[in-house]
Amino acid sequence: MEHPAYGLLRPVTDTASVLLCENPGLMTLDGTNTWVLRGSGTAEMVVIDPGPDDKDEHIERLAALGPIPLVLISHRHPDHTGGID
Repeated sequence: MEHPAYGLLRPVTDTASVLLCENPGLMTLDGTNTWVLRGSGTAEMVVIDPGPDDKDEHIERLAALGPIPLVLISHRHPDHTGGID
């Protein structure tokens, strides 16, 4: 089933947005939430939990948003850390 939020960068605050990865499952529910933090007036962003490494479209969407000088992870599960590279 296709979730309506897949592929959409959804603003949460002025500086924080979330991108839902297309990896639904028992551990991820609808999918991994990847957070994007960006200050006003800058193209650079911080990405939190980039998602798994087997979801190329998700990683490509993140890369297209702009430079990512910093990636943080909330924990070491592969659905959160696989896309770091």
